[in-house]
Amino acid sequence: IFHSAMEGNALKAIELTQELAHDLLEKNEDLHFDLLSLHFVELVCSKK
Repeated sequence: IFHSAMEGNALKAIELTQELAHDLLEKNEDLHFDLLSLHFVELVCSKK
């Protein structure tokens, strides 16, 4: 999960988190928001 996030693959990090700890993102909304924010940054940067 950490490596996926650090490599800029936020969606993979979210997917792995849901597989390994399915309720973690529901319980930790800040983590979920951070991963979604990372994905948003990835999308913006890929448009350049």
